[in-house]
Amino acid sequence: MKDNVKLGDKKILQNAKLDLEGILKNNPGNYTDLEKEKFKRRIEEKPLWRQMEAVKRNLS
Repeated sequence: MKDNVKLGDKKILQNAKLDLEGILKNNPGNYTDLEKEKFKRRIEEKPLWRQMEAVKRNLS
């Protein structure tokens, strides 16, 4: 899977991570504590390309 990510994707993926962090920070009342913990684990544990996939799914 690592081969699917290109250097040109780096900025997009970094922005996706920042977006996920911003969602938690700016909209704390929209999520339960369990959901917040799941987001935090995803941010910390999953590779950036997986985070980007999650963002795309949530936006569609």
